Amino acid sequence: MAICFVLSFVLFSAGKAFAQLQDPDHLIFIYTSGIATNQDLAKDAYIINSDGDVLHRWDNSDITSPESSPGYLTPDGFFLRGVLSDAARVNDFSVGKWGLLQMVDWEGNVVWEYDGSDDIECYHHDVELLPNGNILVAAYHLYDPQEAVAEFGWDVPNQERLLIDVLYELKPNLEGGSTEIVWQWRWIDHVIQDRNPELPNYGVVADHPEKFDLHYFDSSGGFFPILVGTHTHMNSIDYNPIRDEILFSSVTYDEIYVIDHSTTTEEAASSSGGNRGKGGDILYRWGNPAAYDYGGGDPATLYFMVVDGYPARRAMANGRQRKDHYPQQPFYNRPAPRRAKRLVAVYGDRSPL
Repeated sequence: MAICFVLSFVLFSAGKAFAQLQDPDHLIFIYTSGIATNQDLAKDAYIINSDGDVLHRWDNSDITSPESSPGYLTPDGFFLRGVLSDAARVNDFSVGKWGLLQMVDWEGNVVWEYDGSDDIECYHHDVELLPNGNILVAAYHLYDPQEAVAEFGWDVPNQERLLIDVLYELKPNLEGGSTEIVWQWRWIDHVIQDRNPELPNYGVVADHPEKFDLHYFDSSGGFFPILVGTHTHMNSIDYNPIRDEILFSSVTYDEIYVIDHSTTTEEAASSSGGNRGKGGDILYRWGNPAAYDYGGGDPATLYFMVVDGYPARRAMANGRQRKDHYPQQPFYNRPAPRRAKRLVAVYGDRSPL
């Protein structure tokens, strides 16, 4: 009972302190994680005003904050951060790994944490705080390349590891410290391959833009050594509460994607169910037509300019070639058929506005 009282007091104090900051609608939250060449380099987090005055500071000197680990300020004034876990440190996951998610109060006390890492999975890169207080987080999942041949048609010789992404929705209990995984989506449930006709995911890639081409990116060598084995490499995550949809990006596929969040976990593993009736399949994709065997050849770009109320409140820039900044109109802001043979009609106009 005493523990619950203390935690309740901590939660109340953090929110109260945050609310008392001057001009709370014009604050800037700054957090810089470590860098790839020095994962033990952790930076402090700050709240500053528009004049650059530091109004609050979190000391992160006691944690390891790897490159690309997240740091966000919650509406209640907590600091949500990714920390390098023991399992992430010793296991050979790719760049951007961290594993341990923490909620820190105003005084720097950890009021909640959850370790999503072991020798098979590890949280990495981004998280997204949902309006209901739950948290979306991306995880590398390690597959045995040899077993993947029979399981879903993997056909890249001499690959030693294979990391394919999973999205989890966590429900944190700040009072009791527990965590419940309430929803998940797996990339591998929505792939298509054209090499093994004996498997159910076999088909013509260009006929299925709602699926990920399993062999589009050759992660056995890749264009960047640190991405070897990192097949899907999800980076940014965002959420549209109006449509209950998730937006995420992939650096290896050079695209952004929208999927339905209204599904159950079972529906998310299928191609039916949810508000859109498509299960966990891709609702919208943009950035690289070659990734679904529809044209290509020009340098791939992946930019999503931000408009309030649309899925991406944060600007995203990913991809191997980055060239021109094009504002891309969200697909649901104009009529577009859900079923069409021409992919441009399904996935929107790729020309600049």
